Amino acid sequence: MRNKILYPLLIIIIIFVTIELSSYLASRYNLLIFNNPPDIYLKKKDSKIEMYWHEKNIWGAWHKKNFTTRHKKSCFDVEYRTNEIGARDDPFLNLQNQKNIILLGDSFAEGLGIEKNNMFERIVENKIDLNVLNFASSKDFGILQYYIIYKYLAKEYPHDKILISLLINNDFKDNDLDYFKKYNLDKINNRTRLRPYYKKDKSDFTIIYPSNAQKIHENTNVFLKNHFWTSNVLRTIKYLYVSKNIRDEKKLFFINDNISLPKHITDYYYTPIHQQEAGIFFLEKIITENLDKKIYLFSIPLYEDYLSIKKNDIRNEIYWYKKLKKFEYEYNNFNFLDLYDYADDNYNKFFSPNVCDGHWNEKGHKWAGDIISKFILHKKVN
Repeated sequence: MRNKILYPLLIIIIIFVTIELSSYLASRYNLLIFNNPPDIYLKKKDSKIEMYWHEKNIWGAWHKKNFTTRHKKSCFDVEYRTNEIGARDDPFLNLQNQKNIILLGDSFAEGLGIEKNNMFERIVENKIDLNVLNFASSKDFGILQYYIIYKYLAKEYPHDKILISLLINNDFKDNDLDYFKKYNLDKINNRTRLRPYYKKDKSDFTIIYPSNAQKIHENTNVFLKNHFWTSNVLRTIKYLYVSKNIRDEKKLFFINDNISLPKHITDYYYTPIHQQEAGIFFLEKIITENLDKKIYLFSIPLYEDYLSIKKNDIRNEIYWYKKLKKFEYEYNNFNFLDLYDYADDNYNKFFSPNVCDGHWNEKGHKWAGDIISKFILHKKVN
């Protein structure tokens, strides 16, 4: 009887140890999407990166105040430092005596994976007599959240300009509750995230929050992720599964509309119309509620976006693009720049490897900063 219990238990232990060892080797050689060591291997002096973000404000994701940590991956090792309100920025002091511009955006604008002094906002500050106040955040930070964080936080600080960074790849979908529920993105550690979503109400959109949403003060309560390398394998499998389903949905979109399936399926063209409508609705609210301020919006293509657009440029047929172009004529305070127009076949060199991260690297921030500076100064970039 004893052997009948011990033998299966021994087999289970051997299998788990084998999986854990394989996961360790795969992580150390950066063979997975996620390769970070479990938290128990971090030195006590190193803050856990998960403690940097929280979700307890009405706009969802934000950073811990007056906090410093390091973010380490195979392609970068950078410091994140926040100020007295939780922005990844210098202290907001003596702002009344400066020319300030509010920056709204997601992880590209937050500068994920980039040292502060190498971010595009620093280049803008150095080229223009402007102080950039960074209100951008990672963690699925979408257009609706840009509107809310501006209305309830950023607006309180002196400024006469607003700079909006728009990542077409995900900014329109980041506040679609049905989309988040479908891919189980609405939960962290089995807790419903406190973050805003939109709801269609005739021709308008209203802001909603899940009734069972909980404040998430930090994302450190995952036993497997904290203690075992196997977590990296499981997270990679989930990421690839979700990515495949999303790509299959995009293929179906082209097939149903009798459109030739392109080699590179870009979110510039494929984004469900209700997501585009919602995003544009809240962007227009930022514009119309701040007619006394100059607003500059630039859209960011990923490399696959660039390849797809280069092969077949139909941007003028796409809802979000047409609306932003139209806003330039309707509102004197609004200016739109698509960074695709200044990219070339070497555009891929501006990104960290997708297997590691996929955001702009230092070269990408330099490239973008130079263009955005000219955009703000002259509206048109030569």
